Amino acid sequence: MLFAVAENARHANAANRGKMGLHLEATVRRFAIAMATLQQLIADKFLAKLAESKHVDSEKIDQLRALLANSKKPKAEDFVRIFSLPAGGDLK
Repeated sequence: MLFAVAENARHANAANRGKMGLHLEATVRRFAIAMATLQQLIADKFLAKLAESKHVDSEKIDQLRALLANSKKPKAEDFVRIFSLPAGGDLK
């Protein structure tokens, strides 16, 4: 009798862990979406501040927007490439 009760409790715990695992997975997914949205908000605000600047032309801002919209993590070389160009042109 005691063995049957313990076995039933073990099965109930396994079922609950499965439900909790699904709940945890959904929570992690929502958190990842919220973080992506937060990152997008920060990038948008950063680009808007740059657009107000007289020192950064619109072409560089467009290149930055494309770089930040890319799913890959930007590298330092990408920023150097964008900011080392003279306004409106390529390095010769």
